[in-house]
Amino acid sequence: MRPKPKVRDCVLCGGTQRIQEHHFAGHNFELTVTLCDPCHLPITVGLKRLKIDTSGKTPGLEGLVYSFQATTYFQWILLAHLNKTVSQPKGKH
Repeated sequence: MRPKPKVRDCVLCGGTQRIQEHHFAGHNFELTVTLCDPCHLPITVGLKRLKIDTSGKTPGLEGLVYSFQATTYFQWILLAHLNKTVSQPKGKH
């Protein structure tokens, strides 16, 4: 198990309150990023609405497909956030 960082910031907004580990490939893998609760909740809701099982309980190839779907969804969210950040006027981000 890898050591937890002492300072944990949300990878999306930089917040430091109510930080959680988000398993961006689902619970089949120990691939996590830190997210604050306000950023984490919409991602979790989106995965559920898309019926992407992140529980880690689906075996085999089907579970792997869910992991890829979850990873792709998180990458899309991250890219949208980065695009919004770079589109802001200079000095605002």
